[in-house]
Amino acid sequence: MPSRAGEPWSDKEPPAAWKQQGLTFTDDCPDCGYGLVQHGGGPCGVLAAVQVHVLDELVFRAASPGGAKGGSDWRAPAPRDLEAALVEAVSRIIWRASTGGKAKVCAVEGKPFVDRSSTYAPDGLTEHVRVWDAESLDDVRSLVAYYARDLAQPRGAGVLSVLYSALLSRTLRGARDDMDEVAGERRFLVDRHGYASQEAVNLLLVGKAVTNVFDGERRLEDDVAGTSDAVVLRGIPSKCDLGFLTLHEAYGYYTVGAHLKAPRSPCWVVYSESHYSVLFAPDGVDGATFDLFYWDGLAGQDERIKLTVARDHYDHVRKPPDPNDDRALIPPLDLVVRSKWPNAAVDWNDTEPIL
Repeated sequence: MPSRAGEPWSDKEPPAAWKQQGLTFTDDCPDCGYGLVQHGGGPCGVLAAVQVHVLDELVFRAASPGGAKGGSDWRAPAPRDLEAALVEAVSRIIWRASTGGKAKVCAVEGKPFVDRSSTYAPDGLTEHVRVWDAESLDDVRSLVAYYARDLAQPRGAGVLSVLYSALLSRTLRGARDDMDEVAGERRFLVDRHGYASQEAVNLLLVGKAVTNVFDGERRLEDDVAGTSDAVVLRGIPSKCDLGFLTLHEAYGYYTVGAHLKAPRSPCWVVYSESHYSVLFAPDGVDGATFDLFYWDGLAGQDERIKLTVARDHYDHVRKPPDPNDDRALIPPLDLVVRSKWPNAAVDWNDTEPIL
């Protein structure tokens, strides 16, 4: 979606950081071979959404016979297992967004397919996008596998290929209809600062570019839009495979619904401090204590970050720290964890807490 005129990026083209962001795994962290690397600010929301799908494949689904459950360690997966997980992750994202049993798979090729016209000015990338039709998940999977190495080029267009594919599979009209429009203000997949919007993250997580993270729909009966009609705000329609947590909930700005907060697999996109990252629990979250692993593709992680969560550490007598107390120096991730487990204490296991 193009930006609105007059905003910080107004050339009606993807920000530069998006055009040079591939789906590449880290070589810098021996125990984090599953981690996708982010080169610059902006596309973190798309990367985090792809990352949780990759983790789901490696840790919980076993993307290939030689995958995590079949032999190799998910912490340091073999290259073939990483590629298999990436192909399956991207394929699931695209097919989930498909409309009427038809999907679109986008790939950047050498020659341009669109010339300059009165409605389109070449941006150096979009005119090179080839769009393939797919009528089944197997079709999508075959096309994604064919272009897998292109998607994984470090300075390639992997991120945009995934976002374009999901958007066109949803259809432009379908994505636009998903989004809220209140008092004439329209929403976009890339915000005014060149970052992925919540709509973009939701499109990749649940297949719909809805604006909100609560469950279902909410009706505003007041005269919000200048008419007597009720305004319907769209949220997450059903329980999700993968989840979402945010620091904003800790401060009471909004509430994440159970559909995202309690997904089928314990992997969450995390939104904190204007940045998207990932938390996941390879051994589940059913015990009194459990481990969450953290990955931030932009942070240059060179060590594994493991948080041990004691879910019922606090009670009506011993209360958790006040998130509004600046003197407490609470790591934002602790607050994110407590947005799901309100009485939890978080042990950083001798890793320096991220403040």
